Amino acid sequence: MTLQQALSPVIGLAFNVATQIIACRSSGRLLSSVYRGFAAGAAACALACGFSPDLLASLTTYAALGYCYFHFINLGETARRIRIVREMSEAGPEGLSRQEVLARYNAESMLRARFARLLNNSQVVEKEGRYYIGKPAVLYMAKAISLMKLILFGRTSGSRG
Repeated sequence: MTLQQALSPVIGLAFNVATQIIACRSSGRLLSSVYRGFAAGAAACALACGFSPDLLASLTTYAALGYCYFHFINLGETARRIRIVREMSEAGPEGLSRQEVLARYNAESMLRARFARLLNNSQVVEKEGRYYIGKPAVLYMAKAISLMKLILFGRTSGSRG
């Protein structure tokens, strides 16, 4: 195995990050930019590996790195604690009052924002006042996570009791 082949997952991750940033800035759509970045990174990884016998191992390692990168982005975008701290920092020296924080993070506004994201990405569709699964990508992710929890912890719930 050459050094380039050994580094092919890292090369793929670098292409993933660069492509994702460019795609997100040009389109303004985070989720589609993540998909584009992952695909570009996989192609770069395969090319850097040179389609050698180590290709499967390189792509598997790249997929794990890409998975971590996706969750790094997701954490910064959706984790409430991180968003609250970031907004406090952006508010400057005057900070935010408790009422301002509560107004930004009430359950109804969060649910409305999540539903809008699901609807915009066609992951949920609305027909005659009822909601249905559209593109099942999020459903597949939820099932994969449940399966992983079952394998790792022997149950699918989040509790450890």
